[in-house]
Amino acid sequence: MERYVQMLINISKAEAGFSLRRKDTPIRTFLDELYAQIGALASVKQLKTEFKEKDLPDIIRADVSLMQRAIINIVSNAVDYSPEHGTIWFSVSSEGNKIRFTVTDGGKGFSPEDLKRATSQFYQGDFSRNSKLHYGMGLFIADSIVKQHGGTLTVANSPATGGGMVTMEIHRK
Repeated sequence: MERYVQMLINISKAEAGFSLRRKDTPIRTFLDELYAQIGALASVKQLKTEFKEKDLPDIIRADVSLMQRAIINIVSNAVDYSPEHGTIWFSVSSEGNKIRFTVTDGGKGFSPEDLKRATSQFYQGDFSRNSKLHYGMGLFIADSIVKQHGGTLTVANSPATGGGMVTMEIHRK
C-alpha cells in the first residue's frame, strides 16, 4: 500500500513538473554516489557493471537527487530485463554544453511498440512480467525529470548488444 501511495504521489509530481533545485555539484561526487546505487541494484541479479566516462566537466548543474532518480529508474529497468549474470553498461560523456548518460543492457531489447510508447504513463511493454512492484512509471518519470532539465530521453536498441539502450541528454550548465 505504501508503494502504491508513493507511486500516486510520483505520478502527480511528474504530471505537474518536479520542483527543480539545481545546484553546481562536482561531477565526481555525483557519479560516485550513482555508481554505488547502480552497483547495489545490479548485485541483486549478480550482474556485472561496466562504467565508461569521457570528457567530463568538473561540475554538473542539476537537481542531483532528481537526476539520480531518473537514472536509477532506467537502470532498474535494465536490471529487470537483463539475464542473470549479464552486464549493464553505463556511460557518461560531455560534448559542448551537453552531458549524456546512457544505460545499456544485454536483454532482448525494446519491441517496435516499446520504442514508440516506452515513456508513456503506465505503459508496460512486457506483459509476461507480473511483478506488483512495476506500474509502468519508471521511464515516464525519468522522461519528465529530463524534460524539466531542458533535455531529452531517447529509447533505442543497442547495435552492439541488441539490448535496450536509454540515453538522457541535458545541458550541463
